[in-house]
Amino acid sequence: MSERKNLGNAMTKNSLFYNNRTMTSLRKYVGKQLVSFLRKDNFAHAGESEAIDLVMSAYNNHRFEHLLDVGCGLGGTAQYIKDKGWSKTISGFDVDSEAIDYATSTYKDLNFTCCDVFNVSNNISTSFDMFCLFNVFYAFSDQKKALHELSLIARKGAQLAIFDYSDPCEGKHTPLKRDGKDGRTPFIPVKLDTIETMLSDTAWRPIEIVDISDQYTHWYSQLCTLLIENKSNVIDRFNEEAFDNALSTYSKLTDAIQKKLLGGTIVYAEKR
Repeated sequence: MSERKNLGNAMTKNSLFYNNRTMTSLRKYVGKQLVSFLRKDNFAHAGESEAIDLVMSAYNNHRFEHLLDVGCGLGGTAQYIKDKGWSKTISGFDVDSEAIDYATSTYKDLNFTCCDVFNVSNNISTSFDMFCLFNVFYAFSDQKKALHELSLIARKGAQLAIFDYSDPCEGKHTPLKRDGKDGRTPFIPVKLDTIETMLSDTAWRPIEIVDISDQYTHWYSQLCTLLIENKSNVIDRFNEEAFDNALSTYSKLTDAIQKKLLGGTIVYAEKR
């Protein structure tokens, strides 16, 4: 594939640190269910199908041979990619066994595996020419190790697209950052001033970094509105604590994005 533009500048007791307060993690199964319930499809990532279209538009309708959805959650993204015809075969993996059970039973034509990104090469024998990561990279405690592990099952020239939160704070980290060493889910947004080196060190060639912070502001504001409008339905289906935790989490993420303590990005790279 030709090179694109040059580089530019579920509810659990886990929590995100933000201004000395906590936000409940929505990465677990029930949290994913709550978000997908709001979005009326099995997407747990920002932007839903609009985000997938945005990421995949960079490939000009190229059809891949084997695509891997990294951190596939409930499987909705993988199914959407299948429906669009962007790859001949599609697989996904996630560390959440309940999410994988759901994806396997719901999307029977796709291949799903329950495993951790840090040992994916020991669990999946296929080699891939496309890797998608939708709002999952931030949750890897060792991002460099994760990229290396993915490179082991990547064909030469394989494409990598990381859609995630970005850390716009040059020379320091956003106050939302949490390394996960205390046992809680990590929250490590893509560090824009180090991601190129990290990719290069793990056999990936950086191609392009796209700032989508404005889209993230819109998507998260929209999600908060949707949550408030569906308060009674969310409480009926889950409970009031789940609603309160979700609203608190997404309100704080939205506020952080608006204050430019957090952003959104798509990072494109190619396997060397």
